[in-house]
Amino acid sequence: MNVDEKISRQSASYPDLTKVADAFIDLLHEDFVWIDVATGEAITTGRDAFAAFMREWMAANPDATVTTTPLVRSGNLISHVETFEHLADGSTARFAFTWVFDGDAVIRQYGLAAS
Repeated sequence: MNVDEKISRQSASYPDLTKVADAFIDLLHEDFVWIDVATGEAITTGRDAFAAFMREWMAANPDATVTTTPLVRSGNLISHVETFEHLADGSTARFAFTWVFDGDAVIRQYGLAAS
């Protein structure tokens, strides 16, 4: 499966976060880094660390769902907004993400809380 086919799986509404997390993890470079734009700090470093982070987050938010906006691609960058609903604390969260690709793998993710 090429990167465009993998990406097309991301642009949708996912009632099951396990599926969206697995699809995204499949795209990650081994040296993946997720960076918080507001602080400039790494949230996770490495594909395996991100996978562990996602498993913990999903366990803490078992009823959460995610909806993504259509993906916008420019060269090796892809941007979109994800809305997470039904979080454990009853809140909804929105984040703008930009993925940076190295070949067919996401090497960086820049994230910013959206209001």
